[in-house]
Amino acid sequence: MINNYYSWPKNPLLPGTFLNKNFHKIDKNLFIDEFNKNIIPTILVTQETIKFFRTNNKGKIVTVLTSFLDSPTVGSSIYISNKNYLKGLCKIWSIENQKFNITSHSISPSFMLTGHTSKMDQRLVDQFINNSDSKKLMSVEHVANKISDFINSVDPNKSDEISI
Repeated sequence: MINNYYSWPKNPLLPGTFLNKNFHKIDKNLFIDEFNKNIIPTILVTQETIKFFRTNNKGKIVTVLTSFLDSPTVGSSIYISNKNYLKGLCKIWSIENQKFNITSHSISPSFMLTGHTSKMDQRLVDQFINNSDSKKLMSVEHVANKISDFINSVDPNKSDEISI
């Protein structure tokens, strides 16, 4: 199973981005709303998937995070905090399900243009590319291929996290 769901706010500060106001200016209800829209669905789907995997005594969970966990940008506090929450859950899912031959891994791609980020100001796109480890814009196809390679080569005895 691959977790890669994220729903953007209806009225973000910058349309088509995951950016919002600075942390100290964000209303607490937006944190709650974003958590309910993005974390809870992932939890519910993963719980059902783990039940299925446990019945079959095998399975792989891959959760797509972001390479910006280590170098977040101004205005990304909700997005980054949600992705960090999922990062913690990935480790827990791995620990709790090892004896059922279920692995949990995370992958953190660099910035890529998707439907969610296609309207982003080019200056921000350039900034994200320059701040990324790869120093290039990732294509969705490249990330999909890396995820496929990752799934087919992971060590079932450990929880891995890779950045691309």
